[in-house]
Amino acid sequence: MKDVQKATKEYYEYISNLDSFIDGSLETILQEFNKIGKSIDDAHNWQSYIVWINSRYCGYNGWANSNITSMEDLADRNECCLADITSFGKNAFKNCKGLQAINIPQNIRVVGPMAFADCTNAVSLAIPDTVCYLSDFAFSNCSGLRQLSIPVDLSRYGVFIDCPNVQSIFYSAGHTGMMPPRITSIGNLYANGFIEYNARYSLSSVIFGEGVLNISEYAFCRVESDTYGVLTSVTLPDTITSIGQCAFQNNTNLNINGMPKALSSLGKNSFYNTGISFTQLPDGVTTVPSNCFGYCRQLTQIVIPSSVETIQDGAFSCSGLMKIIFLGAKPALNSTALSYIPQAIAYYTSTLDGWNQGTLPTYNNRVIWIAADAEEYNRFILPDMLTAVGEEAFCGIAAQEVVLREGVLSVGSRAFADCPYLLRAVLPSSLTSIAEDAFDRNVLLLVPSDSWAETFAKDNDRMYMLSN
Repeated sequence: MKDVQKATKEYYEYISNLDSFIDGSLETILQEFNKIGKSIDDAHNWQSYIVWINSRYCGYNGWANSNITSMEDLADRNECCLADITSFGKNAFKNCKGLQAINIPQNIRVVGPMAFADCTNAVSLAIPDTVCYLSDFAFSNCSGLRQLSIPVDLSRYGVFIDCPNVQSIFYSAGHTGMMPPRITSIGNLYANGFIEYNARYSLSSVIFGEGVLNISEYAFCRVESDTYGVLTSVTLPDTITSIGQCAFQNNTNLNINGMPKALSSLGKNSFYNTGISFTQLPDGVTTVPSNCFGYCRQLTQIVIPSSVETIQDGAFSCSGLMKIIFLGAKPALNSTALSYIPQAIAYYTSTLDGWNQGTLPTYNNRVIWIAADAEEYNRFILPDMLTAVGEEAFCGIAAQEVVLREGVLSVGSRAFADCPYLLRAVLPSSLTSIAEDAFDRNVLLLVPSDSWAETFAKDNDRMYMLSN
């Protein structure tokens, strides 16, 4: 059996070396955390640790079952000098029913196993970034906990068991800014070991602080049997670079009004079936993965930056999506990337690089692509390679003005019918055929003189003006 002296030696070696690797690389830090975790837990199990004035360690069963109401009580009782302590040991404050707010002091580096277990009346818990390690079950069965502030890199499995009533979480950057990996399957029994899943029926508000770099896969994922959870508000700092697979899936009431500026990586299904309503992806995102924003009913408009190179299957399968604005050239589109969006029209604000007459995408035989003025999306300018506008191609769009460029030969039946805001249409001299009902009768036609379009306007008693 390992003797007390050896356990003590390992613990103090850890404490003395802690500062030396805090400033190291992320890989080094994570390796060190993994290596020392078990030895810390083992060391904290030894009952022979004693609590004394100016001790660096608050030992086994130190104030378990006591009536203290705060950490400051220790100093008031002259039982301990908190400023000199660097660790809370196993069971140190277990079952302290008088604790209502747990504020871990800045000088504490390690919280041992079950150190605050069964503190069922504690409503809030604040863990500063100076803490470097939380042992297994450190805050288990804190059933009264409602507000939690925790370094994101300490939000690992097993720390918060049976804490189902947390309503809000603030994640600070901690030492690495990295959220530890979550489960790979939401059906895994161990999902309950993560605080986000443990509190899935109560957690409504989440804030990530500046310096947080990632949100792990499945972090806030809900399955249908969870009744979709109650998460409604998530604040994301501009420092976040990646959001993992299924991170927010099935949080149907969740709305995020903006994406982090540094975001470059999204996982598949990351926002599937959520209530998001933001309008623009940040520059730096290169791939919109499968079902990333699928079934987002509140998403009505999205701006795709020029950095996006690929849009995968079902990425924007949103029945309410009306407007897709591309700021760059043609991305690679999987066959169902924009499925189930029969009302949507996509607009280009720059060149139509990569497109040609035979590859303009359609949905239900309806053209869904149109070039737009870079500064005013209400002025629709059709692509210059287009030679024909099919039946009902742009029926019902919200344009105020439509411009058909030279080269267009024909406009089909009801191509621009039922457009409530359409005031005028600019027609080219190349036109040779326009269906009589292509435009509603209140639309002013701007036509070149001595053109077939002018003849059409006169013969059909349409409002028109000469454009040259």
